Amino acid sequence: PGLLFPGRRLLLELSGFLAARGLAVQALNWRLEHPAVAASRFSLGLLRPERDHALLLELLRQRLERLELAAPVLGIELRAELPRPLAPRLPDLFAAPEAVADPHWLERVQARIGRDGVRGIQLVADHRPERAWAYCPPGSPSDGRSGSPRQVRRPLWLLPRPQPLELRTGRPWYGGQLRLGSERERIHSGWWDGGEVQRDYFEALAPGGERLWAYHELGGEGGWFLHGIFC
Repeated sequence: PGLLFPGRRLLLELSGFLAARGLAVQALNWRLEHPAVAASRFSLGLLRPERDHALLLELLRQRLERLELAAPVLGIELRAELPRPLAPRLPDLFAAPEAVADPHWLERVQARIGRDGVRGIQLVADHRPERAWAYCPPGSPSDGRSGSPRQVRRPLWLLPRPQPLELRTGRPWYGGQLRLGSERERIHSGWWDGGEVQRDYFEALAPGGERLWAYHELGGEGGWFLHGIFC
């Protein structure tokens, strides 16, 4: 709590500096100096440029609550690089006040649990299901392209790794014999980057009623694998 007082003064000065020039920043880099040990450093990121000192102070408070210091603090440095022009925000005259969500909830969560604890997901133009998505910073734009054909259904729930399925009389089992759908999605891709796959994917119905996504390995040692579950 003792660090909030000097932090507040720095943020007030920064906010006034930015407001006088019509600017805002999207990241704050903090440096805490200690005697005889290396300085502590951390950053606070925002989804969009801001200069409101009250918001920035709340993010700092939440970050300091989980900060472990190796030694007393002798000095504080704040760096706010790459300021950007801040366009005025016009209120929506037709929005109900009770329906307006907190626009800064994500920044608050990131400040409390760390930026690495909050990630977004975006599509990647790759036919291989395990490579057809990637983590990204929250709010990052995506071109919306996917490697899968539009007419093919794919499950939202993929297993971390394909699970081998038992074979009985040449048919895949999962608590019993799977009933395979008539449609298949054939994927032959990745020969250019060392991750080649040759698979035939099927929607499959298990005896317990689960709708599964299984594939038959066409290359290598062959076999059947469970890769996803339809919710």
